[in-house]
Amino acid sequence: MLELPGVRKEDMQIELEQDVLYVSGVRKALEETKDTNVRRMEQFYGSFQRSFHLPQGLDKEIVAAQYQNGILRLTIKKHEKAIKKQIVIQ
Repeated sequence: MLELPGVRKEDMQIELEQDVLYVSGVRKALEETKDTNVRRMEQFYGSFQRSFHLPQGLDKEIVAAQYQNGILRLTIKKHEKAIKKQIVIQ
């Protein structure tokens, strides 16, 4: 999960290259109002990029991404072969 408040899903990209997952995008600055002489911003704006090295045993062909309320959730399933299996002793 990544917290990306203020970023629209149209302004981000998710790419997978070999064993590295890249999340990049742009947080646009909020429009400034000229009603008062006070200006306060607590969020940064501009471009960002994060990369994550994925462990072995994942099925990189099946990647799902959901974005809701500023939270990006990425789901990658394990290969059937990578799931731990109990072996019966005979």
